[in-house]
Amino acid sequence: MSSRDRNFDDIAHHFQKNIYGSSKGRIRLHRLRSDLNAFLPELYSSHNLNVLDAGGGLGQLAIDLASSNQVVLSDVSAEMLKLAKDSTRLMQSPQLNIKFEQASIQMLSERIGLASQDVVLCHAVLEWVDNPKARLFELIDLIKPAGYLSLATYNRAATFFRNLINGNFKWIDRKLNNADVEDKAWKTKGNSLTPPNPLMPDVVEAWLIDAGCIVVKRTGIRVFDDYRHHMLTQKHTEDDILQKEEFFGVREPFSRLGRYNHFLVKKL
Repeated sequence: MSSRDRNFDDIAHHFQKNIYGSSKGRIRLHRLRSDLNAFLPELYSSHNLNVLDAGGGLGQLAIDLASSNQVVLSDVSAEMLKLAKDSTRLMQSPQLNIKFEQASIQMLSERIGLASQDVVLCHAVLEWVDNPKARLFELIDLIKPAGYLSLATYNRAATFFRNLINGNFKWIDRKLNNADVEDKAWKTKGNSLTPPNPLMPDVVEAWLIDAGCIVVKRTGIRVFDDYRHHMLTQKHTEDDILQKEEFFGVREPFSRLGRYNHFLVKKL
């Protein structure tokens, strides 16, 4: 693990409350589940696949899948893994087949083995680590030939767009003066829940192709919810918002506005 990779030990409970305890977190989780269930239904059947949730944090998806698959939930944060273990104990289900690994992406080839996984999940991780392209290639090395990667990344273009429509031109100018739109990392405060290195979707897709993969599906997550005025939140239910997110999240050009991009990828 690089000294510049983010470990959430210090704010794990804050992360639990302010990400997955919020409508934004629930929308993201719902969209990921929906994509996986539609594209890889065998994950939710009894095929007993080897599944790695890399940087899986609180482990909601890992726990979902552990009743029918062999699941490894890895994270660099001991506190996040503790919260995930607490969730599995609360479920009181003896059928859950889940192993917890405190490990960075760089450590996983030794811990679980190269070309050992049918499916790897990596959601909202690469934007927190040093050298995300190298970390992505290391994840792909863990996947069996013809296996799959579910990758969700924080969208740098959406970050620019949100600040543009809010009139934060000084913020925009600082970013343009200090870092190229596409290439260089941004600095955020140590306890911030905003990733320090959001990624351009087309750059991520190019990396995946370079790594010998094909992108089978790309979805925008929170394509409009993050841009709505807060006064509008009282006019619509979360279900109403989810319906519109599902419709526009798979349609261009709206999908490219998503705060996250979800890539469903097959390794050749």
